[in-house]
Amino acid sequence: MKILLACGGTGGHIIPALNFLNTLGLRQDKDQVLLVLTHRKIENRILPSHYQVAYINISALGLKLNRQNCLGLLKLFRAALESLIIIIRFRPQVAVGFGGYASFFPLFFSWGLGVKTMIHEQNVNIGIANRMLAPFVDRIAVSFRQTKNHLERYRNKITVTGNPLRLELGAVDRKTGLKFFGFSQNKPTVLVMGGSLGAHKVNTQFLKAVFLLKQRLDLQIIHLCGEKDFDFLKEEYKKSARTVKLFAFLEQMHYAYAAADFAICRAGATTISEIIFCKLPAVIIPYPYGSRHQAENAKLLSEKDCAISVRDEDLRAELLSKIIIELARSPKRVELMRSNYNAVQDMNMEHSLREVFLNLSK
Repeated sequence: MKILLACGGTGGHIIPALNFLNTLGLRQDKDQVLLVLTHRKIENRILPSHYQVAYINISALGLKLNRQNCLGLLKLFRAALESLIIIIRFRPQVAVGFGGYASFFPLFFSWGLGVKTMIHEQNVNIGIANRMLAPFVDRIAVSFRQTKNHLERYRNKITVTGNPLRLELGAVDRKTGLKFFGFSQNKPTVLVMGGSLGAHKVNTQFLKAVFLLKQRLDLQIIHLCGEKDFDFLKEEYKKSARTVKLFAFLEQMHYAYAAADFAICRAGATTISEIIFCKLPAVIIPYPYGSRHQAENAKLLSEKDCAISVRDEDLRAELLSKIIIELARSPKRVELMRSNYNAVQDMNMEHSLREVFLNLSK
């Protein structure tokens, strides 16, 4: 069976698509799988070399009549033509979209040419591309039960599948995770991450919080900062006398989740799904721009007291250092937050994405 997967240019769209392929056991079937993506640096870092990849050139359009949006409109027409050519040449039997602008035209033309189609929404609030595709596709898979409320008209197509996760998650215990980083078992460990591209404000405010803590807390830090801030943070951490493992990007995330007592992170869909699976207490700072879907993701966990949600505009080093001290010195509260994840996990997963796909492709 020839399968086309279309997704946007960030890790939040690409990683679930790759995880889905892994559940199908298609890692080496390069002739049967085609990934359709945009041109982004992150893709080169996380894409396995054994998959076929086709690129389309597309970007978001604004409402203003200016040069940038005019060029964007031209790119839109070009992306439509590129997508149609890709579909005709590859001739997929099933097309699956994982959101982002790059998924719209490949899924739309696949539907138009009679190909079986399915979309997957990783966030609580459905994205623009998936919202536009919902009337046309055969199946809609969502990560969270609450997403059904945004797609009332298409409930007969929807299945709650959860978000496809790395197969390695949960494979190691805390002791093994700490050993991987060379950390002590007797000190609190915090995992800081801002998504596949990093988050500058989270990086800088956390760094300031580290210096505010001074000797009040002997903290071990795993910090995934993205490429842009890596060199800066590396030099600053040398002055902090802290135990820090700094990464621009970390593939072996299962070790980080196992080692951490709590996390400080954005509220991207993959991050949220992974910390739910790992039952990891967190301080969540939703990204405030775009469609604000991260705020809905964060609300899901803060309402169940699995996480502390902090608005981006309220994020200050002083507040962050206070929360870190409270969590590090309150193991009972951290354990309660972990146990509260049971209620969140029970809300999801009617069938696996693999099951929905196999039923569609019969």
